[in-house]
Amino acid sequence: MVRDKARRYTAVFLIVISLCSVCTQAIAESVTLYRETYNHCSGTVGKDSGNEVNWIGLVSGRAQERISNLKSVSYGSDDVGGSVNSLPIGLSEGYAFWFKPVNGLTIFTAEFQFDVGILRAGDTSVEYLQRLSGVSVDDVPNKTHLAFLVDDTWYISQAFARQEKVGVWEQVSFAPGILTYGMTPYIDGLGPVLPTTFTSPLPAAGTVRAFGVFLDEVNGRVRLDNFMIKGTAPSDGSISTEVQEPDVSLCPEGSPDRAGEPGQDPPSDDEGDVTPDHNDPGDSHPEEDPTGYDYVFCPIKQQGRGRLVSLSREHRAKLIRSISDSSLSDLRDRAIIRLFARRRMKMGSLVNVKVGDYDPDAKVLSLGVRPKSKPQRIKVGRVAAKALEEYLFFPGAPSEANAPLFIREGIQAAFTTTVEALCKPDVRSMLMVRGRSARIRIGDITVK
Repeated sequence: MVRDKARRYTAVFLIVISLCSVCTQAIAESVTLYRETYNHCSGTVGKDSGNEVNWIGLVSGRAQERISNLKSVSYGSDDVGGSVNSLPIGLSEGYAFWFKPVNGLTIFTAEFQFDVGILRAGDTSVEYLQRLSGVSVDDVPNKTHLAFLVDDTWYISQAFARQEKVGVWEQVSFAPGILTYGMTPYIDGLGPVLPTTFTSPLPAAGTVRAFGVFLDEVNGRVRLDNFMIKGTAPSDGSISTEVQEPDVSLCPEGSPDRAGEPGQDPPSDDEGDVTPDHNDPGDSHPEEDPTGYDYVFCPIKQQGRGRLVSLSREHRAKLIRSISDSSLSDLRDRAIIRLFARRRMKMGSLVNVKVGDYDPDAKVLSLGVRPKSKPQRIKVGRVAAKALEEYLFFPGAPSEANAPLFIREGIQAAFTTTVEALCKPDVRSMLMVRGRSARIRIGDITVK
């Protein structure tokens, strides 16, 4: 009996050893398939991340800017290491850095493509470090979602990672295969918009052409570091898992790194800063608008001279009913008409107003003909403020503080770098067109 019991214990022991061997083997098979540490040449601190490390920043509905807001900057987090299937360039450890308030931002790369089945696998994880300094008016920190471009569709995860403590590096980890996603069509050269529903799994087949993170709201600094995809490498060897160490020989010819010369000093370390980040490279070049857009305001003859506009309750209701909310120009015109309501206002008083002239917290708008007239500060009513903010949050609306608040229709088409303000003739034309649609004559809605 003792001998039988010994045989049973031996059998159990061998089974346990065998199972543990299988477990160890499974764990060993989960490897790093992609890792971007944002290495860059120290002589190019603060340069476009698209040029430095093949990571791009796109705003929803907008074309890639001439000078990207996404930078490659030193120093990154304390967790450093080599890259895998990405593009290391210099010896400096850095991070991807976005520094403009926007709504709908995708930070992504297309340098490594793979089968979507890898994301669906149970042992796959997407991990990265984030440091978001933005806090909403309700004191809620910003958050990131996963974003994958599979064939011709963007998949944006319903799950998100909200920054817990502002201004510090925090580890993020997702199992992408078990998440639900919202889908939005891919449009060449434009950033994806926030999906309206999140009910879809990842597709059963397809190629992941790009991946990264999506932020529906950015009102502070965005930093990413050590973006990784971990999983099981295909047995056919189609995906290399070799770690690539930084190499200064990959820096541009003439770079101080290759010449052995000191590069540009990195920004001051502000790891302990819990306020919106400062000392970013973009602030040191105020003459260059980092969005890449040129802003065209109205000449003197097209500014605020002309008729005063007022709308009766009856005419205002007719105009509003005739305007849908399906396009940027619809929401723009609705906001302008709401602002005209209950006050007499120069037809051209909105033409050179900037986005930064509106204070959404105080609901105050500074109006005036630039550059000589003294601005008139008006309190925006609740309904008008709602219409104005719906316009400003719509994909493609102006977002930079120095951009025209009301832009001409169709100006921000793909790869267009000029944003023009709506001028007095355009305001008059808009009122005439909207008036005809509502069966109201322009003479019925303007007074001198």
